[in-house]
Amino acid sequence: MRELLLTSEDIGPAWQSDSAEAPGEQRTSNQACSNAERDLYNKGSAEVVVTAGWVFYGGEQAERVDHIVKVHPARGAAREIARVRESVDRCRTWQAGGVAPGYAFTMSMEFATAPQVGDEAVAWRYNAKTSLAPDVATTYSVLLRVGEVTSLVRYTPSTRMPSSAAEKHLHGLVVAAMARAEKAM
Repeated sequence: MRELLLTSEDIGPAWQSDSAEAPGEQRTSNQACSNAERDLYNKGSAEVVVTAGWVFYGGEQAERVDHIVKVHPARGAAREIARVRESVDRCRTWQAGGVAPGYAFTMSMEFATAPQVGDEAVAWRYNAKTSLAPDVATTYSVLLRVGEVTSLVRYTPSTRMPSSAAEKHLHGLVVAAMARAEKAM
């Protein structure tokens, strides 16, 4: 199953291997929305889950890539895609508490453009903004399905990276993930 995961060949030599990190637990005004992304890291009903993560320390802020591949029982992959679509559609804006007093975040999710890969794919942006920092932290994600396999690629760029460049980088990673899936199947 590990052959389905992106490798340093796909990510780039300057990226360091790290474990895939589920978003942390938070106090929130809408727990279902906060759990929408966390649930993608959990095994749930999947039969097999493999994960990989990388971090790049190239400037003032680190960048991160996570890749989670799951093999689902019959129709499980299609249900996971449908659940994500419903969550992104429903979870426009909500509040989440931070790790320290005064750190309250406004969270939001919005659909993004998914590359044409696999049997189906959904893309979204997950934004976090606090009044104590000037920048919005955005994570770009694509969940694709090939048969009963789902492949989630998440990219968290520097807050200084333009959205168009971040999505272009993510789409390149998704195409590489799709090529790995096709080769392994």
